[in-house]
Amino acid sequence: MLAGIASEDEWRVLRGCRVCEVRCGADSVRFVVSPSMHYPDVWSTMLLDGARKHVLDQPQPPRTIVEVGVGAGVLPVFLDRWLGERTDSEYVGLDLSPAACECARLNLEMNGAHTRFEMIGGGHLLRSLPARARGRVDLLVANLPQVPDAVAENRNDYYLEPTDVGDQTDEPRVGGLGLLLEMLREAKSVLASDGRIIFTLAGRCAGATITAMLSAAGAEFEVLETKRVPQDPDTRIDAFVREETERGLQFRFFESQSATCPIGARRAKLAMDDDQPVYYDLHVALARLC
Repeated sequence: MLAGIASEDEWRVLRGCRVCEVRCGADSVRFVVSPSMHYPDVWSTMLLDGARKHVLDQPQPPRTIVEVGVGAGVLPVFLDRWLGERTDSEYVGLDLSPAACECARLNLEMNGAHTRFEMIGGGHLLRSLPARARGRVDLLVANLPQVPDAVAENRNDYYLEPTDVGDQTDEPRVGGLGLLLEMLREAKSVLASDGRIIFTLAGRCAGATITAMLSAAGAEFEVLETKRVPQDPDTRIDAFVREETERGLQFRFFESQSATCPIGARRAKLAMDDDQPVYYDLHVALARLC
């Protein structure tokens, strides 16, 4: 099947790709994911389910939908299935990686997507959003990396590389929430008056800290869904320990899926150093900007 639709450029995207299956509601879709891209995981599926409920619960589907971090194109493929041809909704996917946009376009084609889709690669967060869409975005969807800046600077992943705009903000960057706060600040100029944002939110910081940071960015939010998930053992949390020790910030990790009493970042790091699993609460949130 792929040989019949893939151009030379598309075959370049396909080389070394893995095939994954993503389920949401009653739908199941297969995607190709290139080696340089983030593989769809619980963050992806939780966000997808939150977007599905929001889109399908509206009397009228959102007219303009923008996603920051399009990845393999999972959301637009499912949007096409949810909305079919009963809407003139427009989707714009933004990604720092042009290769991710190529992979997303290929997945859209392979899955026979009909709805209007546009992929724009190479821009930071919302910077490359076309002027025609600014001030008209009804739904903004984001699944952004939320790792400490000190970790991000030592990673090779394209979405974690430092950018020349990273130091131009006075927003606090604690708890790995720097990119999310930056996006919320940029979103003020692109959302429609009643526009909403659906995003993943790692609950590793104490709830009061998260609320204060999002409020400072102008966001009022509610949690739609929460799931206890394991902390990636390959992601060091030393920066969280420093923030806890030097700044007195509180963090919420857990020693098991069912634990009710949280532990701090220092105890969590000791457990991880001893090859013990550590967990945190992952949220999907819905926000409006005020």
